Amino acid sequence: MCSHLQALQNFRQGLYETLTRRRDGVMDLLDGLSSQTRATSVAEISLTPHFRRHYSALYKSIDRAYPREVEAKKRCIQAQQAVLGKTLSPQPSGMWCWGIDATSCPRPWAETLSDRQYVYAPTPVPGQKPVTLGHRYSMLSALPPQEGSQSSTWAPPLSVEPIGSLTNDIAVAQKQIRALLHNEACPWFGQRSVPHSAGSILAFFGDEGHSRLPHA
Repeated sequence: MCSHLQALQNFRQGLYETLTRRRDGVMDLLDGLSSQTRATSVAEISLTPHFRRHYSALYKSIDRAYPREVEAKKRCIQAQQAVLGKTLSPQPSGMWCWGIDATSCPRPWAETLSDRQYVYAPTPVPGQKPVTLGHRYSMLSALPPQEGSQSSTWAPPLSVEPIGSLTNDIAVAQKQIRALLHNEACPWFGQRSVPHSAGSILAFFGDEGHSRLPHA
């Protein structure tokens, strides 16, 4: 128990040190998200006991957590991936496995929202088209090795990027995987990796010369 608690403390401290702005507010936000998984709005998260600040601090933490400068933001994300990488391990075969997929965020009432587009939305109504208005996001997560007969429920997201109306999920996935594999601070740098995705990204590996990286 003590070793697990120490590992959690080290993880939190490492994550805290990667933040350059609104550190305490962001950590409170993460604690609020972890303790209130059924929140339907940002305001609900600010009501949890783990968020110790005024609700306005929550919005400021979201808006200012990352630097505005592209390179500074990139370095911050790479540092966070390295912290998460310390909690992960490859498959028994020695390969690192990643899962990547696109998910929709419905925003049907936000008429002035920038780059709003038609996105997939499941519906139980027969004959109704499964679409709505909103945004789409590409999420890249690590797939931990299976322990015994139990599949792990821990699949930490390592990269989340918006899929704009002028691009597609495959192009965004290529960008995410390229950035992840080229992060020299992570334990999987230079090692074999296996991406699991809904679409083919073999073209990416061919263009980049990573033919040693199989695709499933």
